[in-house]
Amino acid sequence: MDLFLIAVTVTCSLLVFFFLRKQFFTDKSQSRIRRVPEAGGAWPIIGHLHFLCGSKTDQLPHRTLGRMADKYGSIFGMKLGVHQVVVVSDPKLAKSASQQTI
Repeated sequence: MDLFLIAVTVTCSLLVFFFLRKQFFTDKSQSRIRRVPEAGGAWPIIGHLHFLCGSKTDQLPHRTLGRMADKYGSIFGMKLGVHQVVVVSDPKLAKSASQQTI
């Protein structure tokens, strides 16, 4: 019985420790990162790759991305497989983003 009580106490202590560590000692600068809106309809493993196939009348990926930009805005995120990508359809936004990363 004493061993069970020790195991429960250690487990609860570890859970409280990790909760408090996450609450008080995480990097606050990560919360300031602005995220782009993500397109809906991603499948679990392939992400948004099924959107790039298009329909029978519209097989070109750039047209599909253009329609998505009309729907979600000039900058949006999507998943290609398991990778996150950002689609920027406005040349001014792309130019300013490239200058900020330099």
